[in-house]
Amino acid sequence: MKNTKTLIACFFGCWLIQIIIFNQFLFNNWINPYIYILFILFIHPIKGNLFILMTSFSIGLLIDLGSNTLSDIGPIHGLSCLILGYFRPNFMKIISSRTNNLNDFSFNNISFGRVLVYISSCSILHHFLLFLFSGLQIINLLISTLLSSFFTILLLLFSYYIFKK
Repeated sequence: MKNTKTLIACFFGCWLIQIIIFNQFLFNNWINPYIYILFILFIHPIKGNLFILMTSFSIGLLIDLGSNTLSDIGPIHGLSCLILGYFRPNFMKIISSRTNNLNDFSFNNISFGRVLVYISSCSILHHFLLFLFSGLQIINLLISTLLSSFFTILLLLFSYYIFKK
């Protein structure tokens, strides 16, 4: 996402879809997909690390406000997204086969396996941190992380290939 209008539309689109649709799902008290991290994962690196960190924290904080977790637990989505935004360049370097310069990076040149590794790694990190910050016991933390990550990964892959140009 290089275009500013596309970036703004994706930011608010991911936020609204998460708040209106996906926050209403809680399967068996374990599974809650978090589709909004799609925005963080696919911002073009040319936007710069500071911009990515600020928008990552912003979308997380808006999710906290829309989910009422800010007043109950604290900014768990904001912190999880901020940390994901911080480590995102490292995950991108791992899957990048051509260059270490992330400004030249393009998801169009990445194979399905590498996209799967990227989405899976980022999703598991985000979910683990989110459930860790929410204060779950270790067994519940692991179960929630694995189940929610699985469904989030499926949704992110589906969304990625639908909206890929």
